[in-house]
Amino acid sequence: MDYDSDDLDYSDNEQEFNEDSLSNEDYQQLYETLPILKKKLQDYNSSIPEIDLKECLYANYFNIEDSVNEIKQNYKSMYKFLEGIDFGRLRG
Repeated sequence: MDYDSDDLDYSDNEQEFNEDSLSNEDYQQLYETLPILKKKLQDYNSSIPEIDLKECLYANYFNIEDSVNEIKQNYKSMYKFLEGIDFGRLRG
């Protein structure tokens, strides 16, 4: 049997995060842990899209610390550009 490139799909079979397909229990856990995750990340980077936070929580089985670590690996601190600036010198 001959195969063409359309027949050979080597992509992962992972499904994208879909909040609408969550069980009631997962949905409840998501909305219980999301504010906690946001609070832990507010001083790190408050501009991370909420969908990314939700997906991260879901992928980490709603474990806050694992989710924080993953987010910090994938997103830079919004204050990173301030490192190395001598603010005392700027004042005068």
